[in-house]
Parts: sequence; C-alpha cells; structure tokens
Amino acid sequence: MAHDKHTVAEWLEHPSATLKPTPPGLERFALVAASLREGPQPPRLGDTLGVGGAGIVRLADQPSLGRAVAAKQLLKPTSEAEQLLLQEAWVLGHLEHPHIVPIHDVTVDAEGRLTLLLKRIDGEEWGRWIRDPGGVAESFAEDVLGWHLGVLRAVCLAMAFAHDRGVIHRDLKPENVMIGRFGEVVVVDWGIAAGLHPDAPAPMPVRGQVAGTPRYMAPEMWSAPAEVDARTDVFLLGGLLHAVLTGRGPMDDERRFVPSWPPGTPEELATVAERALAADPAERFDSAEAFLRAIDEVLAHRGSLALTDAAEELAEQPGEEAALEARVAFAAALRQWPENRRAREGLQDLARRVARARLDQGDPIGARRSGADLPEDDALHAVIADAIAEKERVEAVGRHLDPTVGARERRGAMLVMAYVWVSIPVFGHFASQGREPGREVMYGGSLALLLVTIGVLVGLWQRSAPSPLTRQLSGWVVLTPLLQAGLSAGLDLWGVPVRAILASHFFLWATMVGTSALAVDRRLAPAAVGYLVAFMVSAWVPDGRNLLMAVPNAMLALAVWQIYRSSE
Repeated sequence: MAHDKHTVAEWLEHPSATLKPTPPGLERFALVAASLREGPQPPRLGDTLGVGGAGIVRLADQPSLGRAVAAKQLLKPTSEAEQLLLQEAWVLGHLEHPHIVPIHDVTVDAEGRLTLLLKRIDGEEWGRWIRDPGGVAESFAEDVLGWHLGVLRAVCLAMAFAHDRGVIHRDLKPENVMIGRFGEVVVVDWGIAAGLHPDAPAPMPVRGQVAGTPRYMAPEMWSAPAEVDARTDVFLLGGLLHAVLTGRGPMDDERRFVPSWPPGTPEELATVAERALAADPAERFDSAEAFLRAIDEVLAHRGSLALTDAAEELAEQPGEEAALEARVAFAAALRQWPENRRAREGLQDLARRVARARLDQGDPIGARRSGADLPEDDALHAVIADAIAEKERVEAVGRHLDPTVGARERRGAMLVMAYVWVSIPVFGHFASQGREPGREVMYGGSLALLLVTIGVLVGLWQRSAPSPLTRQLSGWVVLTPLLQAGLSAGLDLWGVPVRAILASHFFLWATMVGTSALAVDRRLAPAAVGYLVAFMVSAWVPDGRNLLMAVPNAMLALAVWQIYRSSE
C-alpha cells in the first residue's frame, strides 16, 4: 500500500502507534451509517428456531451489526405478554454471565411487534443429548455421565450468579438449556424469572402466582408460590439431575416425587438428587453453590466409584484370581476416597465370602488372612478363631497319632534297648561262670533292666510326644520288668530255687510278648516263641540260661525295630 511522505514521517515519530489499514467496502459502511441516522432498522426475520408456550424464536439478521441473531417474539401480543417479554429483556440485561444467554437489543420488527434480539446459539437443547447418549459420546465425550454433570455444573454457576443478583429462574428444564456445537452451555428462557427481594435489578413479577413446568415444579410453586426462593431453583437443579439419570422430569402425574432410579445409577448421585428434590425446602441444599459442591464431590469421587464398579463385577466372577483382583480394586477405590461406602461394604462382603470359602476348604489360617478386611466386631472373627483352635487341636492329635513323629528318636532308643537286652544276659553269663546264681543276680538283673528301660523311655518322651504305638510298647516294656521282679519275690518267698525262678522269667516274657503280639502287632510272635523255647531248653542247659535269654531278646528288639520302620 502506498503512503505519502507526511504520513510515513508521523509513523516514524510514533513507533508505538498502531498502523491502521484503510477499510474496504467504504460504500457499504456508508449506507449502514446513513440508515442508522434515519432511525433504528427492524431486524429481518428468517426461519423459526423454536416455539414455546407464549413465544416464538426466529433466526434474524441484525442490520446495524451485520450478524445473525435470535429474535424472540410473542405468539399472541397482549399488553401483559409484552410486559413479561420486556421484563425478560431487562433481567437478561442485568445478568451478564458466560452461561446465561446474552441479550443484544430490544426493538420492533417491520410490523411493530416487540422483539428481543438474543445471541444465536448454534446448537441444540440439552434434552436432545439426554435422549441420545451415543450422540454425546460421538460429539463431545466418551464419559457421557461426566459430560452431563459438567453441563449441570455450568447451569449451577449461572444460577448462583443469578441468585446473587436477586433473581430466580423458576423454569429450569433440559429444554431451557442450550448446548452449542463446541459444548457451550447457555441457560435460556428467563420469561418467568422472579425477584428475591424488592431491590431486584429489574421489575419482577409477583411471586404469589403459580408459574413453571409441571413435570419440574417444586411443591411450593403450587402450594405456596409467594414463598419460592433460591431453594426452589435448587429443586429444579435436582430435577435436571433427575432427568440426566432417568431421562424424565421428577414429578409424576399427581405432582409427587417418588424416588425410582434405574439399575446402575450411582448411589452418590441418587443421594444428591433426592436431597435436592426434598418436598420440604428446609431439607434441600440451601443454595445453588451447595448443590454445586455436592456435584463437584461426586465428580472428584468418580474415579473411586469407577474402580468400585469394576471391583463389584470382578467380585461376582468365580475363582480366586477374580476375587484377588476385586480386593485390589476395592482397596484402590478406598485409597482414593476413604468414605466410599460401596467400596468398603463390597470389600467386606468379598472378605466374608472368601473367608467362609476358606473355612469350608478346611483352611482357617487362610480364612483369618482373608477376614483381615472385616470390622473388628464381625461375628466371623469368632468363628475363624474357633476353627483355628480346632485345627490346632486336631493337628496336635494328629502329631500324637502320627507314627512318623519322633521316629528318629525311637530308632535311637531301640538301638539302646537292643544293646541292653542283649548285653545284660551275655555279661551275666560270663560273670557267673562256675558259680551258682544268687538272689543278687536275680533281683539285680530285674532292677537293672527296669532302670535302664525307664531311663531310655524318659529320654525318648522328652524329645517328642509319644505316639499310641510308643505308649503301648513302652507300657509293655516297663510292665514286664516289674512283673519279673514281683514274680521273683513271690517265688522266693515260696522257697523256689533261684535257678527255677530265673527260668520262670522266660515263661513270663513269653507270656507278655505273646499277649503284645495279639494286642499290638503279630510280628512280636516269633520273639514270644523264642522265649517259650528258651524256657523249655533252660531245664536241660541251666548254665546257658543267660545266653538263651540273649537270643529271644535280640529277636524282640528286631521285631520292634521292624514295627517302627514300617509305621513311618
């Protein structure tokens, strides 16, 4: 573009000044300026955008600004209707907010009809998206519920601003919330707005008149319209949430709200909606800000609730792996939101179910680990404790009955006993060569055998609890030397020779071992026969009595060894 030297020189002297181009289309702008000097130009009306109960909204061209706007007019112009329309214009003129539809001007059309020029919202009513969750996922966000809650947040912000300016909407419903192509949220249709106090920003209608949309109206809007206030709009906000969750307004044909939520409705959201929709205004959230905070809490907890949903699905699946994954998900949900009642109850129900399954499987220790997530006062803890005590008792009995318990110690004891049983007779044989056995041999041998046997058994029992087999054989081993001593003393009192008394010991051992063979194990029978044979032979070979005793003693030790080895 060419410039004269004078202009360039001025620019050089003022380098911070904005360089302004020469505007194009001067003739067109000149025509607009001339028409404005002649007087306001009526809007040129176009296609219908929407029709309400008393008004119609058309697409219009605003000549003064050369833009497309929305023109709201009355279907049946009357003085009262025009007053309401003008009132809406004044209200909107005082409520400049990003989520409240802006008003550009109030004018008349070519036919003299009062016309509100509003911002044209290139979008659709919120209700259309509530009915089309697939469309929301495709056009705005995959998290459909989260997106709707974001829209509701924007409406809450608009209402909080309006309430702060002393205005209540009284007609909040999905049809009066517009969603732009890029997700803009705008609250429209303030035609029945009312003032909260006398110094409202614009002349407001009397609150004593019934007005609103029946499917969404709060009870006091019917019964006490003069008492409506900000909590009335809170009811309507709850109605919007109800529409999001159910697809319809909260009030039935008898103007009652009966909570009824479809399956899968988040409990926390249902609780918020029910409080906002309380029939008594005193039981509702006391302001739009309080309702907004409740929605924000839900949004903050949605991650925890999503984990809870996943955990509940996993908990319904069979198998330990699914139960473990469910427990991890429940725990993660509680870490994000410790007050998540669903997650806590789900975790406890899962713990209770798994713990009972462990009990049924005979694993009370595992049940105790699984039951760690249960409250301390849960009755299942006592059941698990009883099961653990019973298991410990049974295991103790099992260890008591288990022949493998203490097997090594028993084998060592049997080696000692075998050595004693064989060595004592052999030692006695060589010690008594050429001498007649006396009472000291008779009583001393019995006493030595008894003491050695008791010492070995005491050492064995101290190392491990005796099994029933050990108790039976131990009792027999101890009882036999006692009977031997008693038999010796009795026969000695009768004057029986010592040789005969010593020979009778063979018969006593044959009797005791034979009885044990019948009662405990038949493998003891050969030793019993050995003792009986030794008893008979000792009558012909009295000097070989001790050596004869060593043979069945060895047979007995070998039999006991075999019994222990086979029972391990």
